[in-house]
Parts: sequence; C-alpha cells; structure tokens
Amino acid sequence: MGKPAFGHNLVALFNDLVNYCGNAGDRLRFCVGYLDKMYIMPRYPDAFIEGVPFERYTREETVEALNCASLIINWVRGCSPCRLDDVIRRGAPRGSA
Repeated sequence: MGKPAFGHNLVALFNDLVNYCGNAGDRLRFCVGYLDKMYIMPRYPDAFIEGVPFERYTREETVEALNCASLIINWVRGCSPCRLDDVIRRGAPRGSA
C-alpha cells in the first residue's frame, strides 16, 4: 500500500486495507467498528470518572469481541503478503488495474 500505517483507529486502518483486499461484508465492517469502540476504556482506565474496565463489559460483549477479532484476523490472513506485494508493485488497488 506504500504508506505507513499507525495509530489505533481500526476503522481508518480497515478502510485503507479494504481497497486492496476487498471482500469486506457488512459483518466484517460491523466487527471493525465494534472493536474500535472497545479500545478506549481498557487503554485508558481512567477515561471514566467511576469504575474500572472489567466492570463495564458483559460476558456477551466479550464473546462478540472475540468472534469479531477472529473474523478480522482471518480476513487479514486471506489478504496474503504475496497479494499485497503484487498490489504495491502495480500501484493500484485490486481489481482496478
């Protein structure tokens, strides 16, 4: 993709990568946004006046986060380095060359 990727905004990182990897359905987009929103409190435990992060998450949210993380990891693995290297050499997103 030819540019550095940094930061913690999963949505922005995902939007950059989806142009090269494609195949991003609604569930994957939901998962990226879901995990992006879950980042702040564990990273900054004093983000809220009261309570600690473990008190704010339910078991169901945890299961959903794990399922989403697995989906995202598998999607990224499917966009293999070989394919990305080819895209970078061509200088164009997949399907637009």
